[in-house]
Amino acid sequence: MTRLRKTQEEDDNIVKLRDLVLKDKAQDYVIRGSLLYKDSGGDIQLERERSIPLDTFHIDHLCSLTSTKKSNRYIFAVVDLF
Repeated sequence: MTRLRKTQEEDDNIVKLRDLVLKDKAQDYVIRGSLLYKDSGGDIQLERERSIPLDTFHIDHLCSLTSTKKSNRYIFAVVDLF
């Protein structure tokens, strides 16, 4: 956690957000220990700088769809949060 704590301390946006949380002006965020987290409807996620491509990404798929003319029945999606 030391590296993550250092990253949060060096990011100006996270430092400003942390100050707002301490003043009760940012209600979607919490501080636990010394780390800043985002509360998104019960799921708590670490807040950190995303500075390189493919550092964090989401993958999803849909299957068993009606076939196209080329016999495609699946959708595969990748979203980079960079």
